Amino acid sequence: MLWRGFGPEKALKKLSVTSRNDKNFNKFVRYYSKYLAKYPDKSAGLPATAEDVVLLPKLTEWLGQTLRPSQVKQLLKDAGSTNVEKYLQLYRKDVDDALALPMLSKWKWVSKKLLPMEVAQKLKSAEVPDVSKYMGQYMEAGGSNVAVRTWLDDKILPQQLALKLKNAEVPDISKYMGQYMEAGGATLALEKYISLPKALYPQEVALRLQAAQVPDIKKYLKQYVKMWGKKQAEISRNIS
Repeated sequence: MLWRGFGPEKALKKLSVTSRNDKNFNKFVRYYSKYLAKYPDKSAGLPATAEDVVLLPKLTEWLGQTLRPSQVKQLLKDAGSTNVEKYLQLYRKDVDDALALPMLSKWKWVSKKLLPMEVAQKLKSAEVPDVSKYMGQYMEAGGSNVAVRTWLDDKILPQQLALKLKNAEVPDISKYMGQYMEAGGATLALEKYISLPKALYPQEVALRLQAAQVPDIKKYLKQYVKMWGKKQAEISRNIS
């Protein structure tokens, strides 16, 4: 085919090769090896292997169809690929936006008042590779306001909340912990700690807030120390 001046795309078409399983695939491998050797000046802009020539265009085609990674994996296996994970990784790099962005409009996350874990589960069920990326977008787009109001109503304590954010793959947990604390979570948490049958020592509160990735701990600890002092004074009066 080289003497006819066939390029890789034309050779593929002539040989009717669309996968590694095709009977003429090995012929194409030999042709492509000779082609690269004969035209070294062109090799820099060409796929490295004959399999790449066959399958890379298919990745673009599947991306246009918004196929999920699991579907692409099966198609690669069906095509006889010996480098399924290689092509799957390439596909995953480009498929995030194609899978996730339409959902932003379709689900209307914020208007439906979905909590972070619900959003994360939807992204995972759609096989979006980079869940954290879109959780960040959701939170920035107003999802954090919806979530904070719900968490305050449910009286969620900082350590519980930090775990919820982590499990939902929300990035920058400290930022949203700060938002929660400022919105009333601090009052809720500190009053809970001081009203326990055995009120927490300030050091214990500091450790809990630190573990929950709460920012500006000193500010909240200062408030708690005042509450602690009043509590101890009250206990002393009752004893006397």
